[in-house]
Amino acid sequence: MACSSSSCSASARHDEARTFMMNEESSSADSSASMDDKKKKRSVRVAIIGGGAAGLSALREIVHAQAAASECDDDDVSLEPTLFEERDAVGGVYTRTYEGAMLTTSDHVTSFGAMPSTTERARFLTADEYAEYLHTYAVQNNITPYIRLGTRVVRIQAILDDNAVSSEVPKACISEAREQMDAMCARARYAVTTMLASTTTLTTQIFDHVVICTGTNQIPKPIPSWPGVHDFTGTVMHSSELFNLSFERAFANKRVLLVGLGETASDVSLAVAKVAAATAISSRAGPGVVVPRYFEDTPGDSMMCRAFYALPEPAASKFWAYAFASGARFVGTFYRSRSEANGADETEILRTAARLNVARGAVPNRDFGTKNTSFLEACVRHNTALYPDIARFTSTSVTFVDGSTFECDVVLVNNGYTGRNFAVFDGDDDSESRQTDVAAGTRAFWEDQIQQQLRHELSDVRKMHLNMYPPSFGGGISVHGFARAAFGAVPPIAEMQARLHAAFLVGKVCIPSATSMRASANRSSAAHARRFGLTGLRIRALVDYLSTMEALAEPLGVSPQPLLWSPTFFLKHHRVWRALLFGPINGWQYYLRGTTETEREAAIEAFERASLSPYLQGHMGRGFTSFFFGSLAARKSMGQRLVGV
Repeated sequence: MACSSSSCSASARHDEARTFMMNEESSSADSSASMDDKKKKRSVRVAIIGGGAAGLSALREIVHAQAAASECDDDDVSLEPTLFEERDAVGGVYTRTYEGAMLTTSDHVTSFGAMPSTTERARFLTADEYAEYLHTYAVQNNITPYIRLGTRVVRIQAILDDNAVSSEVPKACISEAREQMDAMCARARYAVTTMLASTTTLTTQIFDHVVICTGTNQIPKPIPSWPGVHDFTGTVMHSSELFNLSFERAFANKRVLLVGLGETASDVSLAVAKVAAATAISSRAGPGVVVPRYFEDTPGDSMMCRAFYALPEPAASKFWAYAFASGARFVGTFYRSRSEANGADETEILRTAARLNVARGAVPNRDFGTKNTSFLEACVRHNTALYPDIARFTSTSVTFVDGSTFECDVVLVNNGYTGRNFAVFDGDDDSESRQTDVAAGTRAFWEDQIQQQLRHELSDVRKMHLNMYPPSFGGGISVHGFARAAFGAVPPIAEMQARLHAAFLVGKVCIPSATSMRASANRSSAAHARRFGLTGLRIRALVDYLSTMEALAEPLGVSPQPLLWSPTFFLKHHRVWRALLFGPINGWQYYLRGTTETEREAAIEAFERASLSPYLQGHMGRGFTSFFFGSLAARKSMGQRLVGV
């Protein structure tokens, strides 16, 4: 990003004109107008909530942007970031996982562009390995001095200075009232109340900006109140309770019913099946697109490369339909797996996965991915039974909607998390009742109104511009790491959001007006609804990986897409060019343009080091062979239970 002055900075976020564009023209004008005036630094305090991948990348990018601005003599804004992490170590949810937890995205996809994976061939990290990666990332980027471990954020309250409060009463006209509310929200600052883990003392600090990076896996969904569940004499537990629990001690010689069939549930089902006396899986919606972690040496998550994204609809859906259909017939000829399914029955496991995708009509470009075949391995190798939704409980068994039953000692519910972790914005008192105690137009009145508006806009990530900006708040509040790619990883998206927000804070880019952001969010939400259908309604944070990354990259000028059309780049870096087209979409690609020479060279070095042959041979070879020689004859029933899962 070029070093230039700008009139659109974090401390000037209340201005009316906000458009996502590089501000070179306004920069030149400002520079000429204030040539002889000494810049005064404006202190901007930024609170970052959460020390996982999203929080650490947000902190790194803010510190990096401030340092870069100082080097360019463009530091009229002094950023003062503070990251609050409740646990005693960085790493987020990866510091508190179940036994043997492993990522479902490979290190070449998951690693940050600012710190690419050093492995030649992509592999899947354990949760402990990824937590260590995040720790190393924090140390190498010198951001640990800004981190407050063991500090829980208990409350965030929007506040207004006296001179920021409108003396007018709320407008009666709907459009005028919205404009008035947007203006008040954009003027808000934030009182962040924290508590140390070692004490009950509360401390409140005032910040200009708040970045929410708490993730979607914090608050477990309630266990459903099935008919008769209270009469069940066995144990009913949520998968969030598996932390620090030995599977051997908890499930050995027991009959276990696992409820749910997401990615974590799939992995857990295999771990439980290895030690339990008998296991069964109950699922109402079934899995997403079932893809093994590996096709031989090729990570399954890398199949959504730019080459495949280039296929238009309906060709893309037909491609995957034929690919899975042919896979159901020709697994063992074109495809083999490793890791999860590396025995004599691997062909049966992969063929079953392909047939299941065919039977359900599931394709990667419009469905969420279950990026492992662990539950199928549990079925094939450990005789795990598959059942539909639960109808009712008895004292010792569960009856399903098809009338079948399963005797069990333990029911392990894998229904995930709420996806909403904004309780810090919920007050102890009822804001609506408080309105009767304050006069309309006063500061207390407007602060209550702003808090209610904030809770409303945080209720759905699709209501946010670029899945990160609540429209009314002018960039004062941003949410990182809540967008969940159907195929792809959360950390690269969070890193791009962090880069964009840091550029906004130092005045390199501006954000649109509240009205424009709402329109943008509505268009994006409608597009994702068309793409993902019912799956998108069920998983509100679900987004398309490539389009989301490109939307975040566009205002920064870091999209690698133009390099694919550059003869010079092709001749000079043909290996990197091929990786852009056929390799996995990752954060490294977005450091090839619009960055410093050092960052660009580091990204090129990562591409040169990484082996591209598995992607070329695996996807371009077997993938297109499967497409052209596939047969729809594979659309045979797998059996009533499996098809109906």
